[in-house]
Formats: sequence, structure tokens, C-alpha cells
Amino acid sequence: MSSPRVSSAPNRKAAEGVCEVDYVDERALAAAQKALPELDELRQMADAFKVIANPSRLALLIGLREQELCVCDCAQLIGLSLPATSQHLKQLRQLGAVTFRQDHKLAYYRIADERWVALLSVFNDQRKLST
Repeated sequence: MSSPRVSSAPNRKAAEGVCEVDYVDERALAAAQKALPELDELRQMADAFKVIANPSRLALLIGLREQELCVCDCAQLIGLSLPATSQHLKQLRQLGAVTFRQDHKLAYYRIADERWVALLSVFNDQRKLST
């Protein structure tokens, strides 16, 4: 087993959340590196978070959690025009978060992957804990 790498780092204070010395625990670092997904998967995850970081798209996902909605209903839900709402839905569709079905002249959207509902539940549970 190798010993930890340690070097001095002046002008840093642990009380401010910064290590006062550079210390690398090789065993802990190796375990953390092993847990990391591949770079392509990390990029996909980051892209997904970028898409849902938009309040309108997040509201759409929350609104579609319980039932499917037509695009017109979605536009009313988030207070945007039909073209703007359609663009948000398209991004969610490209992400695989939602899907739609056509019923004559209407398009109804629903959650495509239940993992999104689970993710929304985590956020909702956290919000409840902080209130």
C-alpha cells in the first residue's frame, strides 16, 4: 500500500472549506474513480440535467407525472405559446423523458420513462424536508 501524498499549501484554511495541505488518499480516490461512469455517460447525464434545469420543462414533467396532457393543455399549464411549448416538449422527447400519441388532430404527451417520475419524487421529497 502506498503512503498518501502530502504537500504544504500556504494561505489556505480548513475552517473555510479548503484543505490546508494537499493530501491525496490513494485508496479513497481509487474507489471514487471506480464508481464514476464513463465520460460519454457523464455527458448524457449532464445534458439531461441541462434540459430539466429549465423551469418550463421541469413544470411539464411535473404536470405529466399524473396523467397525459394534450399540447394545448401543456401550453396553458406553463403559460407559454403553443410553438414555445412544442419546442420544450421536443427537447424532452429527444431526451427520452416524454412520448406522445396522436388522437385525430390532437397530440397527447405522457412520461415515457418512470425513472423521471422517481427523479421528480426525490426533488419533491427534498423540498418537503426543507420546509
